[in-house]
Amino acid sequence: MTLFTAQNFTHMSQTRLPPEVWLNIVRYSSRHDVLYNLSYVSSEFNRYANTLLYCSIEWEWQEVPFHCILRLLENLVTYPELGRYICYLRIERTDPFLNYDWEPPRRERYWRYRVPSEHGELYQRLRNHIFDLNLPDTTRWVEEVRHGNPYVFVALTLSFCSNLRYLSLDYSFVQMGGWPGRLITAAYNATPAAHPRLPRTSRRRSSSLRRGRQMAGSGVRGIPRFEMLEKVFYGHNVPDTWHRGNSGPLYPQVHPHQFQGLFYLPAVWSLGVWLRHPPTFAESPHRVLNIGRIRDLCIVRATIQETDIEQILRRATSVVWLHLGLSYHPVTGRPFQTPGNPVLNGLLAVRDTVALLSVGVEYEIIGFRHALTDQDRRNWAQFYGFLHQFRRLVDVELPIQMLLGVNGHPTADRPTLGSVLPPTVSELVIRWDNWRAWPGWTRGQILGAIQQHLLNTLYLTPELEIVTVRMWRGLPVFPRDTQLLREQMLGATGVEVAEYTDAMTRGLMPTRPGPLAW
Repeated sequence: MTLFTAQNFTHMSQTRLPPEVWLNIVRYSSRHDVLYNLSYVSSEFNRYANTLLYCSIEWEWQEVPFHCILRLLENLVTYPELGRYICYLRIERTDPFLNYDWEPPRRERYWRYRVPSEHGELYQRLRNHIFDLNLPDTTRWVEEVRHGNPYVFVALTLSFCSNLRYLSLDYSFVQMGGWPGRLITAAYNATPAAHPRLPRTSRRRSSSLRRGRQMAGSGVRGIPRFEMLEKVFYGHNVPDTWHRGNSGPLYPQVHPHQFQGLFYLPAVWSLGVWLRHPPTFAESPHRVLNIGRIRDLCIVRATIQETDIEQILRRATSVVWLHLGLSYHPVTGRPFQTPGNPVLNGLLAVRDTVALLSVGVEYEIIGFRHALTDQDRRNWAQFYGFLHQFRRLVDVELPIQMLLGVNGHPTADRPTLGSVLPPTVSELVIRWDNWRAWPGWTRGQILGAIQQHLLNTLYLTPELEIVTVRMWRGLPVFPRDTQLLREQMLGATGVEVAEYTDAMTRGLMPTRPGPLAW
């Protein structure tokens, strides 16, 4: 077998093969150490190897060492042209977990008092780079760099990634300052203007630092507008929070300006976001809202006003897959109490385009125990039968209360499951949200409503193939307890009935692949 040495590659690189062919040849060397060695063969192979070494970056946020974050940023500051190779960036916590007190996956500051001497030159370069970007609140960015804030370092990494196509960031980036979102927002708030002069103290540098600034600023002056970014998931993995009582913990406060820029990105068609503050919907010649071009929209555990939800959905004229997750304050908020029911109005605004619909309704304390009032019953009853207005609906996931009301006991005015579902639905997921509300629904009552539909009114939903009951993973329920009943329903009707437990975060159709699996 022929060994691929540096001499062999140097000789082969002189042959007249198109660059695309060489790139495909190098792509077979998936090991990073091989690609790293190839990058030293010649300038040509350095370009091919860097294309593959930097094109995709995936980090487990709770595990990636701090020095890896620094090393990547140092390489980008020294060689800014490497940033254009980065197309895929995914930094998030992926293991299942509960969050009792909103402790972030990693600490916010790694340098307690001053920048370590071995990182002094990197600090100076980053400081100059921040001034070049003309970021709002520049001194705060510089201060966080001085303290070794990894969330800021990742945000500054984005400033080099002008060709980024996919971005997925952990929920803690929203919680811990919102630096990446603030960077994107700043890119669209800035108007074309000359950059300010650096402070006098920053101009007193050694010649080596001056050369470092020239390298750091070449081609990166100003924030990129991420015009190739197609998929953005920003905090979409926000965890479920559990507390034995009704006192908390409540959601942490976050920076309000980190979400605006997400709705200006011109090429984004898939957006998932833990939306804590609404966009302003302001437009100008250099920033145009992109909501109307989004096809997959996942709003996770949003705490914004219901009227803002309506405004977003009214502008989402192209959305095909929609997850709307609403989270309410346990003291000051009750679902759908806003006059006119803007949430229902917003959902009906997308009825002609949505084929896959998912809605979640919960409180900031996921196990919040509260008594339901007559007003609550009237608020939820406004949704009776609204699905019939969706012409293309195939898969649907809704809280049981949105389908059949807040009370599991049969009443004269409570509809049946068959009467509220459109005939086009092939998969139904029933969310057992707000299970501690009383009087509410029990697991047995939900299965009873499903059984009644399958045995008596299945003809109303001829396309129905599977019904799933989705429950929070902290509940003491076991699918094997109801296995016999579910098998009997399958044998009698041919429709599968399943039970599924998880964190109840974003819309999930457990039996179907595709964007719902995210």
